[in-house]
Amino acid sequence: MCTCIGRLFFCLALIITTLPVYIIVKINVLIACVCKCYWPFVHASTKVMLAWAWWTFTKLICCFFRLSTEGTSEMNASLAANSGKPRLIIMNHSSFMDALVVMTILSGRVARDLKSLASAHLFKMPILGGLSEGAGHFAVPFKSQATEKAEAVEGDAPTGSVADFSVDKDKVAKVMDAFEDWVKTGHVGAWFPEGRLNPNPQQMQTFRAGGFKIAVNVDCEVWCTVYAGFEVFWNRKAPIGGAPANCRGECFKLCSSSHELLKELAKGEEVDDKQKCLLLANHAQARFQAKRDEFTADPWVSKLGQGHRRCCARGAEVVDSFEVGGR
Repeated sequence: MCTCIGRLFFCLALIITTLPVYIIVKINVLIACVCKCYWPFVHASTKVMLAWAWWTFTKLICCFFRLSTEGTSEMNASLAANSGKPRLIIMNHSSFMDALVVMTILSGRVARDLKSLASAHLFKMPILGGLSEGAGHFAVPFKSQATEKAEAVEGDAPTGSVADFSVDKDKVAKVMDAFEDWVKTGHVGAWFPEGRLNPNPQQMQTFRAGGFKIAVNVDCEVWCTVYAGFEVFWNRKAPIGGAPANCRGECFKLCSSSHELLKELAKGEEVDDKQKCLLLANHAQARFQAKRDEFTADPWVSKLGQGHRRCCARGAEVVDSFEVGGR
């Protein structure tokens, strides 16, 4: 009963706060199609409007969506202080709520400066596609969104799933070049290094090493956001959210300089760009996992019931995946 009421309030609150923004964005996009110089304003204003709209949304549903977040003030202050310099935000991905909440914790000054990498299929979805276009996010052209069951490990039954991360390499290279140019010119870039919604949120998935190429090519300040409990509030297989849940998150700085971090991780050895991407991916994944383990141990944080929890059969080792979405 509580879940049904929560989902009803979820839908009403999301429609009330998001629909007006969507209408304004569609009008702005039409104007920009005629007047190309209007696009920067459309991109910036869309993200600021969404930040405020979704912040209001989370307040309207606070009776069943209880969120405790640390480090947001420090992250916003640092990103704002370094305006005009390359900056990155990486996030774990357990629910559609991840992207929504991240916008609510960013200040307007930071939000308008941000563009993210997103799967191209999201741009074809109703409402979300129009908002993604209005925000100016970069569409990654995955060839397939198919998944298959993971292979069994040491005699256990197969659990979890493996995603097909194959991409059109020529098209994705152009997208990554545009994304790198955006960050290099002093903006904020964001993405989910796991690449897809995590079927087992307590265990970080493989961090796709190719995404970290930008931090190898460009010296960036890197921030991380980690959340737990969203998988209960809006499960990845649920069409809508609203299940009452206690959620916890934290923003922390991975490094002030990605190049300095690489020197530390390489320990004085000469490594090529491919290995540098892997070093960053491994290091980031370990930091995320440590924080997620802390949240898992917190009895206040909501967790999936035993019947819904799936144990990861593949472990947390980062594999060699230099290309974005590569295996």
